[in-house]
Amino acid sequence: MITTLTSAIALTGQSALADAGLDPHDAGNVAALTVLVGVIMLLMGVLRLGVVLSFVSNAVMVGFSTGIALQIITGVLKDATGYQPRGHNKLTQLADWLVHVGDWKPSATLVAAATVAAWALARAVKRLEPVALLIAMVAVSVVVAVLGTDVELVRDMWSSYGTSRASPPPCRPSPPPPGM
Repeated sequence: MITTLTSAIALTGQSALADAGLDPHDAGNVAALTVLVGVIMLLMGVLRLGVVLSFVSNAVMVGFSTGIALQIITGVLKDATGYQPRGHNKLTQLADWLVHVGDWKPSATLVAAATVAAWALARAVKRLEPVALLIAMVAVSVVVAVLGTDVELVRDMWSSYGTSRASPPPCRPSPPPPGM
């Protein structure tokens, strides 16, 4: 449930900031929201309020989790295959991605497939199961670095967003403009 709640918070954070009259693209606002949400989640854990989720039906949680999974999968399609799907919503982007298999970059696709395969292999060993994802990421990253594989790296993605490498300093959000 922690993963699902965290994903839900990440997906709704931008609209929550916008609804509050704050700039959702301001790193300080995002940092402040992140700290507040973390404090609230910690407080709910300490007070053992996770039982509140038992009032949410299983069907609602399955639907919610499916929606979160679709958001996560469509969010990494470009990174996994090198093809940026087009469309006005996530379902059309998924369809566009599947139709354009020929436009996928082989190196990016192979690295993504190798990462999933390495994760599955590490996960098959009972003692490695808790760290299977870490093992897969480190192993494939080392192979990519050694072979000099032409794939987009995290540092390339970070700079494409036009942000600096430093984390934003936490700050108190600015008050909304008058009339909001």
